[in-house]
Amino acid sequence: MSIEQKLTGKGTGPARPLTGHEISRLTAQASSRDRALVWCCLGGGLRVGEACSLDVGNVDPDGSILIEARKSKSRKSRRVFLSDEALVHLRAWIATLMSPEPCQPLFPSRKGGQHIKSGSQLVEQLMLRCGIHGASSHSLRRTHASGLRDQGSDLLVARAQLGHASIATTERYLQFYPAQHREEVKRLQLSA
Repeated sequence: MSIEQKLTGKGTGPARPLTGHEISRLTAQASSRDRALVWCCLGGGLRVGEACSLDVGNVDPDGSILIEARKSKSRKSRRVFLSDEALVHLRAWIATLMSPEPCQPLFPSRKGGQHIKSGSQLVEQLMLRCGIHGASSHSLRRTHASGLRDQGSDLLVARAQLGHASIATTERYLQFYPAQHREEVKRLQLSA
């Protein structure tokens, strides 16, 4: 395993959800574009690649985002909703765009207004700069799913947000990081 794999958590199993402290560090260090991108994934459950392929017209005034079939891993269109916090950051980013057109990339690259091509690399480099280890860009999506589960949301909501074809996939997705895991371990007493 390479040093980069060890630092990012690639090759060490499923991407882990981020802690609240890590989310704060990650979003505080990000530019407004990158912060909005991160929040689309955290607050909507999007894959980084899906978020990077969005156009301005994919964002509806009601705060939902259309993931078009041609831009989705499943090749099926889906509509996702953003958390209030994610929507605040996304709207702030859109307000900075000069005369945003519906077909304009929502997250343009810094070189000429094309869609960001290496979004996962961008997020993982940001994580490393913030001292977040053992996570990957997919951790943003897993954080969304875990957060829905932890607040008691119906599993069908997580399935719809993530675009999973099967509820079993969503269940497997969430089984690695039980909500009470950290608290259970913290209470463990081994000394007499």
